[in-house]
Amino acid sequence: MAPHDRALRRWLRSLADKRVEDLIFVNRPFPHDVYLPADVLLISSLRRLYLGFWYFPDIPGLPAGPHVFPHLREIGLCSTVISAGEIEYVLQCSPVLETLAIILSINPSSHVRVGSRSLRCAVLWMSMAREFAIVATPRLERLILWQTCPGAPSGVFPTNVKIGYAPELRVLGYLEPSIHALEIGNTVIQVS
Repeated sequence: MAPHDRALRRWLRSLADKRVEDLIFVNRPFPHDVYLPADVLLISSLRRLYLGFWYFPDIPGLPAGPHVFPHLREIGLCSTVISAGEIEYVLQCSPVLETLAIILSINPSSHVRVGSRSLRCAVLWMSMAREFAIVATPRLERLILWQTCPGAPSGVFPTNVKIGYAPELRVLGYLEPSIHALEIGNTVIQVS
């Protein structure tokens, strides 16, 4: 995709003009170190967005606020290199977001904080994060975790799961005591 940067940006602007609602945008084949064109953030009509095999663009200078993705209900970040700050940016730009899926992704800062008034489902699937904190998510019903440390021996890359304010949480799944420590409010649940 890297050699086609101009065409990609032109194509994304065209999708924005056509008010596309669903977009799956995958950088295949590799290289994996290609930055997502920031023009994808100009498609304010999106309701579902899935991104694969990208580096998320640097957020300084990008448009910000609830007008960026006013209709976005579902986002999947698949094999995407994205920092915790960039995840927070996406959440802040998506006032009606209901589903956040981080799949096979690398979070360089590895301390992911998820806070959203509209989020109902959060998924961390085969992704690396030292801490995955759910804060101020009054509508969150499901938190799905699975193999948050792909390929690492048990205990080498533990993930602390912190749940702050999530009064509607009904499903909390696939915790592995050897790699997950669970903290709910002030209560810490550990192995043994």
